[in-house]
Amino acid sequence: MLVACLSPGLAAAQPVPIAPQFGAPSPTQDPQKLQLPLRAPMTLLPSITISEEYNDNILLDNRNRQWDLITGITPAINFIWESRTHRLLAGYNFTSELYLRDPTRDNAFNTQNFTLDSMWRVTEQLTLTLTDGFTATTDTNLVSPEGVSTGRNRSWGNVLAGGAAYHLDLLTTVRGGGSWAVQRFERSELESSDVYRANVWLDRTLTRQLRGSVGYEFGYFDIKHEEKVTTHTPRLGFSWQVTPTITLAANGGPSFEQHEHGASRITPAVNATYEQRMWFGVIGVGFDRQVATAGGLGGVTDNTSVSGRVDVFTLMRGLTLSFLPRYSWVKSAETDRIDISSITLPLQATYRLTAWMAAVARYQFYQQRTGTEVRDTAGNLLAADADQNRLFVGLQFGYPITFDRP
Repeated sequence: MLVACLSPGLAAAQPVPIAPQFGAPSPTQDPQKLQLPLRAPMTLLPSITISEEYNDNILLDNRNRQWDLITGITPAINFIWESRTHRLLAGYNFTSELYLRDPTRDNAFNTQNFTLDSMWRVTEQLTLTLTDGFTATTDTNLVSPEGVSTGRNRSWGNVLAGGAAYHLDLLTTVRGGGSWAVQRFERSELESSDVYRANVWLDRTLTRQLRGSVGYEFGYFDIKHEEKVTTHTPRLGFSWQVTPTITLAANGGPSFEQHEHGASRITPAVNATYEQRMWFGVIGVGFDRQVATAGGLGGVTDNTSVSGRVDVFTLMRGLTLSFLPRYSWVKSAETDRIDISSITLPLQATYRLTAWMAAVARYQFYQQRTGTEVRDTAGNLLAADADQNRLFVGLQFGYPITFDRP
């Protein structure tokens, strides 16, 4: 299996192709099941990708468009350890970049990514999970989960999350968890943030196809130079297996937002997904609205996103196609200080040439529009309109190393 641990993710739970470009890290999958049988519970998956990329707006700023051709070398290592009671997937990669027109941007670690996905079934009733995703890059729209670009700036983000689920009986499950999301920026005018969230849910199977849920979520926002904010969100939801191939899920409720100095408000929080297995692969649509941050611009915002997903597995053995469009809108709650929308359209093709080599091609269009100018106290513009086209082609080499039981 050819593997690199960076994916073009918009949401953490989406299957991803193997190209190490343009997104948040995640262990890759092999939807066509083309990998060699893994004879052991432990597998080490080293790989290296040699790539060439064209980027027509390096600075992510339409006022100063600069293009370049970028040669990338991406070593990656993944580790898989799994059995019937546990799973551990961990991976790391970094990309060394060589710029044709502006060699001053060359850097051995222009992007770095680490990912962890683990599960432990302690007993038949109790299951524990732990995940982590780290991204360091000069593309600020890739660090920000909201897709907000603040230009070319060295930055990093990390999301650590853990959870537990306990089956009270055959029909009832209680689950809970927490997360810590960090964003840091080299540019001093941008506002770093720490966001802590915790949740608890009670799930009840109502019929063979329908499951209902009731839950509560707590959020704490610690943003540089801003007052602290907490949110309390009771939620009701359901998951409906409409047909053997169609799943519909939704949950929502009011978010009670409380500021440190007394201001408060109520705003809706909604999450909904639709997924269908097709003869060619998988399609899906998602909607999300929540109180979150604005990618270094400061303060909490109302963030709305609509995403899609099309994965094609069956056109040809060895060929997979992936299309993950996303529209997002980030807006200040009671003022027009922040009003930013963005569109991300990534299309990727991966073709397995041999058991140890794959060819990858990827095109991504990114557009950001700012309804109002966002400036710091010195008058510097923090977020600008941006149109960016990126074309990536590469060859990836890798082979699994398995370890038999002692």
